[in-house]
Amino acid sequence: MDYPQRATALRIRIFYWFTFVALGASVSFFSYYYNRILVYSNGKTAIGLIGIIFFLQFLLGAFANPIAGYIADKFKIENRVLSFCGFVVVVGGFLIGIPVFNLFPELSLGNKVLIISTGVMVTGIFFSPILPLINTETIEHLHKTKISPGGWGLFRITGTISWVITTVILGLILDYTGNLAFIPITYCAGTIILAFFALSGIKARVKRVKIPWAHLIKNKPFLRFLVFAFIQAFALYSVMIYTGLFFDNLKMSPFMIGLAFSLSAVLEIPVMFLAQPITRRIGSRAMVIIGTSILALKLYLLAILAPFMLHWLLIAVMILNGLGFGLQVNGIINLIDRWAHKDMRATYMSIYAMIGVYIAMACGNLFSSFILKVLGDIWMMLINAIIVTVGIFYFIIFVKD
Repeated sequence: MDYPQRATALRIRIFYWFTFVALGASVSFFSYYYNRILVYSNGKTAIGLIGIIFFLQFLLGAFANPIAGYIADKFKIENRVLSFCGFVVVVGGFLIGIPVFNLFPELSLGNKVLIISTGVMVTGIFFSPILPLINTETIEHLHKTKISPGGWGLFRITGTISWVITTVILGLILDYTGNLAFIPITYCAGTIILAFFALSGIKARVKRVKIPWAHLIKNKPFLRFLVFAFIQAFALYSVMIYTGLFFDNLKMSPFMIGLAFSLSAVLEIPVMFLAQPITRRIGSRAMVIIGTSILALKLYLLAILAPFMLHWLLIAVMILNGLGFGLQVNGIINLIDRWAHKDMRATYMSIYAMIGVYIAMACGNLFSSFILKVLGDIWMMLINAIIVTVGIFYFIIFVKD
């Protein structure tokens, strides 16, 4: 690779690193954070309000993704969009953190919800396009440098390592200090550094490209895949958001929660590193099926073992997440890359993120919060595991490569 290509490769790895600093704080600890600060006067957690907040965040993210993807494809300005989104997200993250920054002491529950909801609307719109755009830039780089698209995992592994380190360190800090402010601070730090590095990739010239929409409309494998993506994300990703709350209800310390999330990504590292040979041996479709099955097994085991309150055993079960997610996400990225038109990669990634991540998570979070409120967290795990199982059978029968 020449110098510009090496610079692009380094910048992409930095993007993944700091995006996953922010994700490590938000996915692992935001439900824990809300569980501690959104509390009624009788001491009960406002589960319904938390569900609405997450629903709002992911619903807004769903509609932001296709717009960002279209702009990035139309004008080939991924870095401009990334930088802008990163800077705006910091504002939303700051608003989410206001209840614990002691700027306004004695905030009522209603005011806390109002301020957090405003921050969530900002982060929902502007954080959601970030990872799809980074994935798109990675795939574009792989094609330009003639590296197999299966090499995506060699870049994405940087994000995994960042997640492993961020979650365990943040858990330790929270356990030692008890200061919830470190959660939004870490989230904001990751996004603002990402935004500054994205500035370095901005090109002076903007290139306008015609978008071949007919390719998308006729792409039946991709459209059928979106149904599977919605089903599995409805269950898997929404449960991931509530896992911090689930562990908090099982009386785990912040360090134990951080360790659980850290170890949940450890097995991603060898999977990402070996993504190319694994893809050649078993194929992308099998990777999705096997990976999603392992993730469903994780949910079944968490539901079965939770009543015994064996914290270390529950943490051991979380290790399955890295193996399952590593296989699943590599298979998904490879399939989308094969199905996407070369001038629509950001659009395809954004549509997948819209339907297969954010709309699914918005609906899934509302559903999971309802199950939490009515039946409890163990039933939430079990019911979502069954939904994932249905999604696996759909994929096997209807989604062909």
